[in-house]
Formats: sequence, C-alpha cells, structure tokens
Amino acid sequence: MSDSTSRESDKFMLRLPDGMRERIKAYADSNRRSMNAEIIARITESLDADLAIAVVRVDFFASAEDLWLAADRLSNMAQMARDRAIVVAMEAEADNIERMKGPSE
Repeated sequence: MSDSTSRESDKFMLRLPDGMRERIKAYADSNRRSMNAEIIARITESLDADLAIAVVRVDFFASAEDLWLAADRLSNMAQMARDRAIVVAMEAEADNIERMKGPSE
C-alpha cells in the first residue's frame, strides 16, 4: 500500500549543494527517519512557521487598525469637548457682560 502511495506522490528532482546530502543524512539518522521524510518534515516546519508569522502579522495589523480607529474617535471626542468649552466660555462671558450692565431698565 505504501508503494502505491509513493508511486502516486508528486516527485521533484532537487540539486543539493556540496555537503548538504551528508548533513541531511546525519539529521535523518539522528531523527530515525529516511532522508525523504527528513526533508519533508523540515519543509513542513518551515511552511507552518511562515503561516504562524502571517497570522501574527494579520493580528498585529488588525490591532493597529483598531488602535487607529480608537485614536480617531478620541480625537473627535476631544474636538467636541473643545468646541463645547468654547461655547460655555462664551456663554459665561455674555452672562458677565449682562451682570456688569446692571438691571435692565
């Protein structure tokens, strides 16, 4: 059964730099795997790590976008508070002017 799976699997010819075959063989032996299984395991680990990094980036940018929106809302609220403070100050000044004039005749 494993022979039919092996025959049906995609095959890819690969040129290895000098010395890499021996390094892969040593790691495969220490992990008790075939060289093919060692190469597949390492490629899988690399691809999984890339996926994890991509997820972290998406989370980071989603958080950054949330922070940007919150900062924008706070800026709008601060502007509304400044506008209200100006109105209150103008009303208080108008009241002071009226008091200084004295009672209406």
